[in-house]
Amino acid sequence: MKTETKTNASRAFRPVWAATALLTLASVSRAQFYAVTDLGTLGGTNAMAYGINNHEQIVGAAQTAMGAYHAFMFDQGQMIDVGTAGGSNSWAYGVNDNGWMVGAFEVAGEGTNVNAFLCTNALEGADMMDLETLGGSNSAAWNINMEGEVVGWSEMADGSTHGFLLTNGFFGDMMDLGAAGGTDSEADCINSNGVVVGDAMMTDGNEEPIMGEEGSSGEWNMTVMGMGGMGGWGQSGGQSWSVNDLGTTAGQAAGSGGSFHAFVSGPGGMMGGRLNVNLGALGGANSVAYCIDDAGTVVGSSQLADGAFHAFMVTNALGGMAYMMDLNNLIPTNSGWELMVARGLNSSGQIVGWGMYGGHTNGFLLTPVSTPITGVSGPSTQIGGPGEVLGMGMQISGGGPLSYQWWHDGMAI
Repeated sequence: MKTETKTNASRAFRPVWAATALLTLASVSRAQFYAVTDLGTLGGTNAMAYGINNHEQIVGAAQTAMGAYHAFMFDQGQMIDVGTAGGSNSWAYGVNDNGWMVGAFEVAGEGTNVNAFLCTNALEGADMMDLETLGGSNSAAWNINMEGEVVGWSEMADGSTHGFLLTNGFFGDMMDLGAAGGTDSEADCINSNGVVVGDAMMTDGNEEPIMGEEGSSGEWNMTVMGMGGMGGWGQSGGQSWSVNDLGTTAGQAAGSGGSFHAFVSGPGGMMGGRLNVNLGALGGANSVAYCIDDAGTVVGSSQLADGAFHAFMVTNALGGMAYMMDLNNLIPTNSGWELMVARGLNSSGQIVGWGMYGGHTNGFLLTPVSTPITGVSGPSTQIGGPGEVLGMGMQISGGGPLSYQWWHDGMAI
């Protein structure tokens, strides 16, 4: 069963469920331990983090007190409401190191129709720039690179969807990337060298991973990536979700029985010579890789044997010893979190995504630490009247220096 649901009118806010497997660490020395930060909400109960840049700025969508979802930027410990462009909802999916963010917003007065947006001033008043469409009613932007080039998908006038590239969000127009010989497509990621990856729906009904870059004469050619050589996986079907600056891609490839596994495909472009690696799963049938960095670290989500989904990480994915680690095994055991989806990471090894915490879907930030942090004792229950000062304390154990921040209703106190 595929882990992404795709429809034309609602691609911007399709659910992103995935898979992760149960892992027993061979030794502590193999593990990378993480501290967990709850990103909070915008007054509601749920939030999801989709992207992080190298300045620890995080983007995603969080629920407001009225139940709508608004795009947010998390910066310096604070969740900032980016708002909407007149409609009820918005979602942020990607951010570059300049703090420019992209996503989609509901168009005011057009029901659930969504348009792609670019926002370059999230910390200074948040003005969403409408990137419009390729002639249809809906579009969404998935990713932006350091050059300010934006990729995503847009409906065409005939109702099909095509991947698009926008080379200049201020003065340029959407460039139709075509459908790689199929009927529909989308562009999910662009690296700093202008290489684009995504997926296309072919005429035989199979969804295939695609890749493309600008030719010497300025033309674009999106081509289906052959996913053979994966031990019977990836012969037909899949999606490329991410490409790093070395040209290594990550996504999911179809296997027997309708299941999908996370994969990594080495550099080599469409000229062949790529090394395709099946990353497997955490005991269940499905997994998907959402992001890969230049060091070859991959994050995503995988199904467990009991059908649940957990966030995973694989380091040195092309090194011949791909080892899928359940991120829930790399955080304090008493954290209260169940990490479900790892969606993005930066060059410092920080990971963002979402999971269950306190009975709600919350966005998280994982920050590497040298040893696991463990809560030894928490604050005792106290009852106080209005204006009364309460003293709270806790003990934590781990590699120093350590610090912690008190939060109340999603706000630092």
